Amino acid sequence: MKTHGVRSRFSAPGATAASITVPDQDDSGVKEIDYVRWLSQLQSDLAASLGGIMLRGALPVAVGAAPGGTLRPLSSPGRIVGWSLHETKGTSPALVRLWNGREAANSPPLAYIAIGQGGVDNVWLGNSGISVTEAVLVEFVSGGGLSTDVEGVLYLGAVD
Repeated sequence: MKTHGVRSRFSAPGATAASITVPDQDDSGVKEIDYVRWLSQLQSDLAASLGGIMLRGALPVAVGAAPGGTLRPLSSPGRIVGWSLHETKGTSPALVRLWNGREAANSPPLAYIAIGQGGVDNVWLGNSGISVTEAVLVEFVSGGGLSTDVEGVLYLGAVD
């Protein structure tokens, strides 16, 4: 059985280079692994996945009365790249407010979306979208009060 020594080079915390030299699996040579680059790529890949499946585009998150809908589609910084919303009752127009925070009372607005009676609003903002610095809270208003008459999805930007 062949044994190989491991040679490593490491810099201080916050380093831009840290590597280790290890033998290839088939004993044909050695390979140097740059851990800083490897960790950076791993973090990027994990951030752009959902359940281990790589995201190739925007992530649709159900909101409102849609099956599995939520009023808090994003709980950390990110970006909104679009939405598709539908007023379901057809009795009065609805207003959808998107807030940059966890409470409407203390958060700056991200968007105000007006939807006509029974109407649909589909918007694609492009890959840059709207930056979210804290979280997204969705609020629906219809006929002068809070409403459950809207369903749809918010499209959240994937990691570039």
